[in-house]
Amino acid sequence: MGPRSSSEDLRVDAERLPPPSAVTDGDESRVRTRRPSSDFRRIFDGHAQAVSRTLRYLGVPESDPATRVVVIPGETHALAKHPEIKLLESKTANWSRQEAFKIMQDWITAHPGEIKGILAQNDEMALGAIRALKAAGIDPKTVPVAGVDGVTDAVKAVNDGEMILSVAQDSHAQSQGALDIILRRLIGPSYKPESDTWETYKDKMPWGDGTAKLYNVPWTYITAENAKQFLK
Repeated sequence: MGPRSSSEDLRVDAERLPPPSAVTDGDESRVRTRRPSSDFRRIFDGHAQAVSRTLRYLGVPESDPATRVVVIPGETHALAKHPEIKLLESKTANWSRQEAFKIMQDWITAHPGEIKGILAQNDEMALGAIRALKAAGIDPKTVPVAGVDGVTDAVKAVNDGEMILSVAQDSHAQSQGALDIILRRLIGPSYKPESDTWETYKDKMPWGDGTAKLYNVPWTYITAENAKQFLK
């Protein structure tokens, strides 16, 4: 394998990452999160973590509506803004750790010494890529790997320095916030929200009267600085 970058080069500065968000569609009020390709776009814009490196991208099928509408445009936009980053390979691993492991093995064989970063659209694929790096004798701490979802194994990997980033979704806020919006629509103006979601995110996602077209459910970036709190 080729020369590695220093660990300092691979560090993510969480304070420079822009706030993540959610999207809505249609005419009715919804709480809905996207597959966060747009958040990866924001990550690149806020902190180009793979400058002067080639990037491997583990994605999801183009038949997936979120992929077609958000994922592909998001990554295209991000890479266009950072021409110093070369996208070496891109292939779906269907959200699977095992499929990502096999794909990553093939990439390591096909492009020895060229892997300088791995971007996965979920943590399972990121963890599969890390497993392949280890199997090939490559220290994952020398190759930036980013995933999404904040699953326990990924948080542990971030805490151990084997992933630089995961993005946690607040499923509690998503589900209970959506129920409050549905009940507000059914019951009418007299309905008062029961979820603690609105108090938790009162500054970032105010309830208002419960009829807003868009409710931005905040994402949380998990980095080495805050990973331990997600393991409690």
